[in-house]
Amino acid sequence: MTHYIEGTLKNLYRTNEYVNKETGETTPSKYKIQLEDKIELKNGEVKFETNDISVPDKVAMELKTQIGKVVRIKCGIMAKGQIAFYGKE
Repeated sequence: MTHYIEGTLKNLYRTNEYVNKETGETTPSKYKIQLEDKIELKNGEVKFETNDISVPDKVAMELKTQIGKVVRIKCGIMAKGQIAFYGKE
């Protein structure tokens, strides 16, 4: 099954690398995008929701010129207490 997420690309940034203090293991930095979705509520009000989504470097490079535009990316879904999205190639 293939999943896509669509929204307005608000930002693209690279995270800091993470070093586990106990093991010394380093997790490399990665790109994340911030997508904003406009949700119309039953009462007619509008709610904006922003999701931070990690994406492969290749996808980040393709999206660099799309800030402020509606984009659609292929993604996987995982749960960490709440549903989280991550980008795929």
